[in-house]
Order: sequence, then structure tokens, then C-alpha cells
Amino acid sequence: MKRQTYATLLIAALAALFGLMLTVAASAETITILHFNDTHTHLAAWGPHGDDGYGEIGGYDRLAALIGAERQRDAETIVLNAGDNCSGDIIFNMFLGVPEFGLQKALGIDAMAVGNHEFDLGPDILLYMLAQAQMLPGSEGAFPLLCANLSYALDTTGLSNIIQPFAVFERHSVRVGVFSLLTPTTMIIARPFNPQTNVGVIVRGDTAEVLFALAGEQVMRLRRQENCDVVIALTHLGIQYDLALAQFVPGIDLVIGGHQHIALDTTVVNAISHSNVRIVAGSTALKELGRVTLEVDTNGVRVTSAVQIPINDDVPRVEAVSQQIIGVQGMVEEMLGVQFYSQVVGRAAEDIRWRWTPTPSGEADSPLGNLVTDALRAWTHTDLAVEASGFLRQDIFTGDLTRADIYQAIGTGFNPQSPFGFQLMTFELSGAELYRALESSLAALVMPYDLDYLIQVSGMQYSFTPARGVGRQLDYALVGGQPLDPQATYTITASVILPEMMRTLFGIEVQNPRVLDVSLFQAVVEYIVAHSPVSAESEGRILSAEDNTGAKSWLPTNLRILSTYPNPFNHTMLSNSIFRNSARLIWRSTIRRGVSLSGCLREFGPPAGTLLLWTPTASRRNVFVDTRMRRTNSLAEVSVSQIV
Repeated sequence: MKRQTYATLLIAALAALFGLMLTVAASAETITILHFNDTHTHLAAWGPHGDDGYGEIGGYDRLAALIGAERQRDAETIVLNAGDNCSGDIIFNMFLGVPEFGLQKALGIDAMAVGNHEFDLGPDILLYMLAQAQMLPGSEGAFPLLCANLSYALDTTGLSNIIQPFAVFERHSVRVGVFSLLTPTTMIIARPFNPQTNVGVIVRGDTAEVLFALAGEQVMRLRRQENCDVVIALTHLGIQYDLALAQFVPGIDLVIGGHQHIALDTTVVNAISHSNVRIVAGSTALKELGRVTLEVDTNGVRVTSAVQIPINDDVPRVEAVSQQIIGVQGMVEEMLGVQFYSQVVGRAAEDIRWRWTPTPSGEADSPLGNLVTDALRAWTHTDLAVEASGFLRQDIFTGDLTRADIYQAIGTGFNPQSPFGFQLMTFELSGAELYRALESSLAALVMPYDLDYLIQVSGMQYSFTPARGVGRQLDYALVGGQPLDPQATYTITASVILPEMMRTLFGIEVQNPRVLDVSLFQAVVEYIVAHSPVSAESEGRILSAEDNTGAKSWLPTNLRILSTYPNPFNHTMLSNSIFRNSARLIWRSTIRRGVSLSGCLREFGPPAGTLLLWTPTASRRNVFVDTRMRRTNSLAEVSVSQIV
């Protein structure tokens, strides 16, 4: 008899339970859910400046107005945050996440999913910021932080007493259960666990089976033990995880997601219960506030509306919240001795986009990437400068620019010597190693959706063809207009994290590294001041030999990990991590159940969290770590067996 897994049995039990779980009154009740995600310390409005100098996008003072208006209409509205308060503005580097948690308490947030960036500086710092924000259980106004896939066996901070797997709310006589799941890639892109001390929290769910089982446990508990009429998955997983969760775990009525900074509203049919499951997510930095209306009666739970309300200059501001934000900004400026938010230091002649927008002509360089890398090379005069697309955060908009506008677009990293983020570094690479670095970064892309590892360049051009497959995508590379010479040595400028990424992800060691006494942010500010009004556009520095403009659908069964970007605070990245100390065949349990490896790949893609290491047959040297489904020359299968 084929062995039945725990996840299979659990999902079967959920399916049997599904028809028996509604206990509400026959008359329909309406439940209103407000949601937002990935605020990234954007307390004040941002974007183009209005006539009063105030940003046109977002702002907690406008969010307060919208939440207040909704609660006037329905005092029992539930407000949920899908995670990633931390990192994105210099306020985080100065005060960690304390001001943002304080504002959310004042706004009456009901629950928040833990995001990967909450672990950027480790669980001890997360605990510290929660204590400083008076977010510990029992503190006035504190709301629950949710995550159901953390293991605390090696944790010494006591976070298990603070972070809960779920929360239950009773609204209009309806019991609403909310549970949360965090992307397992947090183990790579953040610092929840310190491998040197063997202390920290572990994010479980490195395979689809484990993740489904964890979700199923929460649904079962909320339905059976907590008698919930509505179950909401408030996730910080990413779109493809959310799609899979909705399709394969029965008993979930609504998925509210975060992590990828992509606004989403879609419906999938659950494969077990055959019910419709709505999936919604916002983008980032309070661009919008989501509102979902549920109708609940004995016939089930229905989503009657789901809208994204723009948070822009049409929304009034709550003055008391505005003054709190101004106060925090004033403290930052006083501590820095610089008018960070209030002084205009430059001007943009046009919008400078941070994302690469696919075009029929194949240009794959982003305007902001070109601006940043030009600024770095202007500072050091090296042969070329590079920056990973994932470290570009948001657009620079036409008009006057403050330091804050520039920092929010590019500021990353935590530097103990300076609040301005990563310092610059110059180093050398041979042409052969540079070629290998480009091929490795291209292998980590999922065209045209996930381009975080696409290397933006100055002083260089290259073209690639994704269809040719891993290790063979690069068509050509030019440095200074000349073909890349494998025997030559090239000087390169980047932020200090890029060489570390090359070493830990791709196994490439740079030569003659030299850390400069200037941050990437400072170099870019100086460049903008000197060249205002600045402009930048795609120039064909990077060309993709495929037309990627066509719409391509994500398949719900494909569990590729689409991380937003590597953790800008994690200097160790993968080095010496538990991932390198735990080599197990991740497919072993699948094959034992009689499912072929190729069949599993075709049906599901690699299990979420699988690290596929491309090892060329000749050298057997690990070239890159690829967490996406890719055709490879050979596979070295790695799992995180210690943490499940």
C-alpha cells in the first residue's frame, strides 16, 4: 500500500470537515477586512511633491483617515498588516521599527504577519524593537504578531511568547480566524538564525508538503477547536505560494498576501473543496489600502467585493498623525545634522524608473540602475560599476529631490559606522570570473517576473538569451566597448554586499578588495547634485534576446520561490549557514512514494525552498544557488532537514 503522508491525511480530514464547519445564523452577516503590506518604514507620504512639498503617495496620516472613515461605517472592521514594517527609510536605521509599530498601535491595527525584514537584524533585535514600541503582550494597544511556521527550539529570546500562530476575532456574531505563514526563504535573505552561535528561530516549510501540512494544522485548529466561521490566511509568502495554498489546502476563505510588492486580486478554485478562494495583496509603502467585504451565512463565505483604495493626495490627512511623523523626521535631522527630509538637494528632469520594463527591443537595463552605476563609476573611475536590481527600491520622480527621496530609492544596508547604508568597495575580477558571475546571476532570474539578480552595469554591455538555459544564456559582454577578455583583469565598483553575494551564492572570490569611506547613498547624492536636473533611461546596456512583453500566467502548482531581494543587512548570507551543513536528498520522500523525479518536476516544480546547485560536469564546482525551477547540467539536491 502506498504510504500516506501526514499532509495527505490532514488535507483529507479538512475536506471531510469542510461541509460541517459553518455555524453562523441563517441571516447573512457582512464582515469588512482592511489590509496593507510591505510598508518598509515609509511613515510620511512619498513620491512626487505637491505644491506644499508633501508627497503624493501613501503616508500614515492618510492611512489613518481611511481607517477612521471605514470604522465610522462599520466599527467592527478588521485591519490586517501582511508584514515587512522594517527597512526602507533612514528612520529604520536610526530608530529600528519603533516609530512604525507605535503608529500602527495608534491606528488600531488588529494583527500583523511577521515579514522577512522583521528578522533583518536578528530575533534579539526584533524583540528589542517590540519591547521599545511597547508591543509585548499585555501592553496597551499592542496587537498580535502572527506566524505559524516558526520553530523556537533553538531560540533564547522568548519570541515564542510574543509571536502567535493565529488570532481569532468576533465580529457581528461571526468568528474570524486569522493565521499567518512566512516565506521559508527568510532563512536565506534575513537573519532569523545565527549559525555561529546555533541560536535563533527557524522558518519551517522548505517543501510544499511541509508548508501545506502547517497550513492545514492551522485551518483544522481554527475550524474545530476555535469554532471559526471564517478562516483567513494572512501571509508573507509571495504570489506563487499564495496561489498554491489557496488551491491545495481546503478550508481557507481568503488569502491576504505580501512580500513581492505586487498588487494582486485573483480567484482560484480549491482542488479539494471546489470552492472559490480569493487572493488579494497590496504593493508597497502604503500605495493603497485593500478592502474586502465578506458575506457569511449558513451557505458559506462569499467575497462580495475586493478593492484597492489609492492612498494619494485625494485622501485627507489626520493632523495629529502628521505631527507625530514630522516629530520623528525632526529627530532624524537633528541627530544627523542634515536636513534630510526638508532640504532640496537636486532635481529630476523626468521620472527615473527602478524596475526594468520589458520592451520588444529587448532593453533590460533599468533607468535607475543606469543612474546608480554611473554615479559609482564617477566616484572611483574603475572600468565598470555594478548593482543588483533587487537593491533598487522605488522610482525617483520628476521635480525637486530631497535626500529622503534618493535614500528611499536606493538606500540599503546597516552600517555601524554610518546610518547611510552600505559602503562602496572597489575590487578586481578576471574576465573569466566576470563572465561566470554574469552567467550565475542570469541563472537566478525568473523571466520576466523576478529580476532581483539582474546585474545593472556602467562601463559595460551584455546580451542574454534565457531560452538557451542555465549556463549558456550570455550572448556577449563588452567592457569599454571591447569584447570581454577572459585573461584580462577588470576593476569594479559596487556596494560591499555585492562581493559577499558573489562569494556565498556563486563561489566567486574577488581580488584586491578595498572598502571606501563613502556609502553608495552618499555617492549617488553627490552625483545627482553635480548633474541636476538628472535624467536616465534604458539605453540597451543590457539586452534580452527574447520578447518578454507578453503576459505569462503563474501556474498555481509551480512553487518557485520569488524572493524580493536578498537581505541587505545580512553580510553572512549563506556562508557557514545551516543550509551548507545539511545535505540531504530533498526528493527522497517523494521518490519513496512512487512518484518519479521528472514527474514531480513537471507537476509541481521543485519543492519550495529547494536549492538547486549547478555543478558543471568538468569542474564539479558549485557555480550558483538557484531557488527557481531551471534546467540544469547536473543537480545537487539540498534540503534543510534540520529545521523540519
